[in-house]
Amino acid sequence: MGSGADKLLHYQQQLRRTRWDVAKGARMTELFTDANGDLPEYHGQLMQLAEMIDRVERSMSHSLQFFAHRCGLPFIDSQVLASAFDLGENARPSVIAEHVRVPLSTMTGVIARLERNGLVVRERANDDGRAYILSVTEKGETVLKEMLQPMFEEIHKVITEAGDDALHSITVAFEQVCTLTEMLERRVQEQARD
Repeated sequence: MGSGADKLLHYQQQLRRTRWDVAKGARMTELFTDANGDLPEYHGQLMQLAEMIDRVERSMSHSLQFFAHRCGLPFIDSQVLASAFDLGENARPSVIAEHVRVPLSTMTGVIARLERNGLVVRERANDDGRAYILSVTEKGETVLKEMLQPMFEEIHKVITEAGDDALHSITVAFEQVCTLTEMLERRVQEQARD
Protein backbone atom coordinates (compact mmCIF):
# COMPACT_ATOMS: atom_id res chain seq x y z
CA MET A 1 0.00 0.00 0.00
CA GLY A 2 1.29 3.44 -0.85
CA SER A 3 1.52 6.32 1.58
CA GLY A 4 -1.73 7.82 0.29
CA ALA A 5 -3.57 4.58 0.98
CA ASP A 6 -2.02 4.37 4.45
CA LYS A 7 -3.17 7.93 5.20
CA LEU A 8 -6.72 7.24 4.04
CA LEU A 9 -6.90 4.11 6.19
CA HIS A 10 -5.48 6.09 9.12
CA TYR A 11 -8.08 8.86 8.70
CA GLN A 12 -10.88 6.28 8.44
CA GLN A 13 -9.70 4.79 11.73
CA GLN A 14 -9.45 8.24 13.31
CA LEU A 15 -12.97 9.04 12.16
CA ARG A 16 -14.24 5.77 13.65
CA ARG A 17 -12.72 6.79 16.98
CA THR A 18 -14.24 10.29 16.86
CA ARG A 19 -17.84 9.36 16.07
CA TRP A 20 -20.24 11.15 18.39
CA ASP A 21 -23.26 8.86 18.42
CA VAL A 22 -24.99 10.57 21.33
CA ALA A 23 -24.37 14.16 20.20
CA LYS A 24 -25.98 13.64 16.81
CA GLY A 25 -29.26 12.19 18.08
CA ALA A 26 -32.29 14.11 16.82
CA ARG A 27 -34.12 13.94 20.16
CA MET A 28 -30.93 14.96 21.94
CA THR A 29 -31.40 18.50 20.63
CA GLU A 30 -34.43 18.90 22.92
CA LEU A 31 -32.09 18.85 25.92
CA PHE A 32 -30.11 21.84 24.68
CA THR A 33 -32.76 24.21 23.35
CA ASP A 34 -33.43 27.45 25.16
CA ALA A 35 -36.85 28.78 26.23
CA ASN A 36 -37.58 29.81 22.62
CA GLY A 37 -36.74 26.35 21.30
CA ASP A 38 -33.49 27.55 19.72
CA LEU A 39 -30.22 25.64 19.83
CA PRO A 40 -26.96 27.42 20.56
CA GLU A 41 -25.21 27.91 17.20
CA TYR A 42 -22.14 25.91 18.21
CA HIS A 43 -24.29 22.93 19.22
CA GLY A 44 -25.95 22.77 15.83
CA GLN A 45 -22.57 22.98 14.13
CA LEU A 46 -21.18 20.20 16.34
CA MET A 47 -24.17 18.02 15.53
CA GLN A 48 -23.67 18.71 11.84
CA LEU A 49 -19.99 17.77 12.13
CA ALA A 50 -20.87 14.57 14.01
CA GLU A 51 -23.38 13.65 11.32
CA MET A 52 -20.81 14.25 8.56
CA ILE A 53 -18.25 12.10 10.37
CA ASP A 54 -20.86 9.38 10.74
CA ARG A 55 -21.75 9.57 7.03
CA VAL A 56 -18.08 9.27 6.04
CA GLU A 57 -17.60 6.31 8.36
CA ARG A 58 -20.74 4.55 7.11
CA SER A 59 -19.76 5.08 3.49
CA MET A 60 -16.20 3.85 4.06
CA SER A 61 -17.51 0.88 6.05
CA HIS A 62 -19.98 -0.09 3.33
CA SER A 63 -17.23 0.13 0.72
CA LEU A 64 -14.86 -1.92 2.84
CA GLN A 65 -17.61 -4.50 3.46
CA PHE A 66 -18.12 -4.86 -0.28
CA PHE A 67 -14.42 -5.35 -1.04
CA ALA A 68 -13.94 -7.65 1.98
CA HIS A 69 -16.84 -9.80 0.78
CA ARG A 70 -15.24 -10.03 -2.68
CA CYS A 71 -12.14 -11.45 -0.97
CA GLY A 72 -14.24 -13.95 0.99
CA LEU A 73 -13.84 -12.22 4.36
CA PRO A 74 -16.52 -11.26 6.85
CA PHE A 75 -16.35 -7.53 7.57
CA ILE A 76 -15.11 -7.94 11.15
CA ASP A 77 -12.32 -10.26 9.94
CA SER A 78 -11.22 -7.65 7.40
CA GLN A 79 -11.14 -4.98 10.12
CA VAL A 80 -9.07 -7.16 12.45
CA LEU A 81 -6.69 -8.13 9.63
CA ALA A 82 -6.20 -4.48 8.60
CA SER A 83 -5.72 -3.39 12.22
CA ALA A 84 -3.20 -6.17 12.91
CA PHE A 85 -1.22 -5.05 9.87
CA ASP A 86 -1.50 -1.37 10.80
CA LEU A 87 -0.51 -1.93 14.45
CA GLY A 88 2.47 -4.16 13.63
CA GLU A 89 4.41 -5.02 16.80
CA ASN A 90 1.58 -3.59 18.92
CA ALA A 91 -1.06 -5.94 17.45
CA ARG A 92 -2.17 -7.53 20.72
CA PRO A 93 -5.74 -8.83 20.68
CA SER A 94 -6.84 -6.32 23.35
CA VAL A 95 -5.43 -3.39 21.35
CA ILE A 96 -7.02 -4.63 18.13
CA ALA A 97 -10.37 -5.15 19.91
CA GLU A 98 -10.28 -1.53 21.07
CA HIS A 99 -9.21 -0.41 17.60
CA VAL A 100 -12.16 -2.09 15.86
CA ARG A 101 -14.57 -1.61 18.78
CA VAL A 102 -15.48 -5.21 19.53
CA PRO A 103 -15.42 -7.15 22.80
CA LEU A 104 -12.31 -9.20 23.45
CA SER A 105 -14.50 -12.32 23.52
CA THR A 106 -15.45 -11.67 19.88
CA MET A 107 -11.77 -11.36 18.98
CA THR A 108 -11.14 -14.97 20.00
CA GLY A 109 -13.34 -16.35 17.22
CA VAL A 110 -12.12 -13.85 14.64
CA ILE A 111 -8.47 -14.62 15.41
CA ALA A 112 -9.17 -18.36 15.18
CA ARG A 113 -10.74 -17.90 11.71
CA LEU A 114 -7.89 -15.70 10.49
CA GLU A 115 -5.37 -18.28 11.75
CA ARG A 116 -7.25 -21.20 10.14
CA ASN A 117 -7.22 -19.31 6.84
CA GLY A 118 -3.48 -18.67 7.14
CA LEU A 119 -3.88 -14.88 7.25
CA VAL A 120 -2.28 -14.32 10.68
CA VAL A 121 -0.04 -16.16 13.11
CA ARG A 122 0.25 -15.71 16.86
CA GLU A 123 3.69 -14.81 18.16
CA ARG A 124 4.85 -14.29 21.73
CA ALA A 125 5.24 -10.64 22.67
CA ASN A 126 8.87 -9.66 23.25
CA ASP A 127 8.08 -7.74 26.43
CA ASP A 128 5.69 -10.29 27.99
CA GLY A 129 6.02 -14.03 27.46
CA ARG A 130 2.39 -14.59 28.50
CA ALA A 131 0.99 -12.22 25.89
CA TYR A 132 0.99 -12.60 22.15
CA ILE A 133 0.72 -10.41 19.10
CA LEU A 134 -0.81 -11.14 15.73
CA SER A 135 1.47 -11.02 12.73
CA VAL A 136 -0.04 -10.82 9.28
CA THR A 137 1.30 -13.54 6.99
CA GLU A 138 2.28 -13.07 3.34
CA LYS A 139 -1.09 -14.56 2.41
CA GLY A 140 -2.76 -12.05 4.75
CA GLU A 141 -0.87 -9.17 3.15
CA THR A 142 -1.94 -10.41 -0.29
CA VAL A 143 -5.59 -10.52 0.81
CA LEU A 144 -5.28 -7.02 2.29
CA LYS A 145 -3.88 -5.70 -0.99
CA GLU A 146 -6.60 -7.47 -3.00
CA MET A 147 -9.22 -5.98 -0.70
CA LEU A 148 -7.91 -2.44 -0.27
CA GLN A 149 -6.32 -1.68 -3.65
CA PRO A 150 -9.59 -1.59 -5.63
CA MET A 151 -11.22 0.40 -2.84
CA PHE A 152 -8.44 2.99 -2.88
CA GLU A 153 -8.60 3.12 -6.68
CA GLU A 154 -12.31 3.93 -6.45
CA ILE A 155 -11.63 6.57 -3.80
CA HIS A 156 -8.94 8.06 -6.04
CA LYS A 157 -11.37 8.21 -8.98
CA VAL A 158 -13.98 10.01 -6.88
CA ILE A 159 -11.44 12.49 -5.51
CA THR A 160 -9.99 13.10 -8.98
CA GLU A 161 -13.48 13.86 -10.28
CA ALA A 162 -13.88 16.36 -7.42
CA GLY A 163 -10.88 18.41 -8.60
CA ASP A 164 -7.12 18.72 -8.38
CA ASP A 165 -6.85 20.02 -4.83
CA ALA A 166 -9.67 17.93 -3.32
CA LEU A 167 -7.39 15.37 -1.64
CA HIS A 168 -5.24 18.09 -0.11
CA SER A 169 -8.30 19.98 1.18
CA ILE A 170 -9.83 16.81 2.62
CA THR A 171 -6.55 15.83 4.28
CA VAL A 172 -6.14 19.26 5.87
CA ALA A 173 -9.74 19.23 7.12
CA PHE A 174 -9.42 15.72 8.59
CA GLU A 175 -6.15 16.65 10.25
CA GLN A 176 -7.94 19.56 11.93
CA VAL A 177 -10.83 17.33 13.03
CA CYS A 178 -8.40 14.75 14.42
CA THR A 179 -6.38 17.42 16.24
CA LEU A 180 -9.50 18.93 17.81
CA THR A 181 -10.94 15.60 18.88
CA GLU A 182 -7.59 14.58 20.38
CA MET A 183 -7.56 17.87 22.33
CA LEU A 184 -11.08 17.09 23.55
CA GLU A 185 -10.03 13.58 24.58
CA ARG A 186 -7.04 14.93 26.54
CA ARG A 187 -9.25 17.47 28.35
CA VAL A 188 -11.79 14.82 29.27
CA GLN A 189 -9.02 12.54 30.54
CA GLU A 190 -7.60 15.40 32.62
CA GLN A 191 -11.04 16.06 34.12
CA ALA A 192 -11.41 12.36 34.89
CA ARG A 193 -8.12 12.44 36.83
CA ASP A 194 -9.20 15.47 38.89
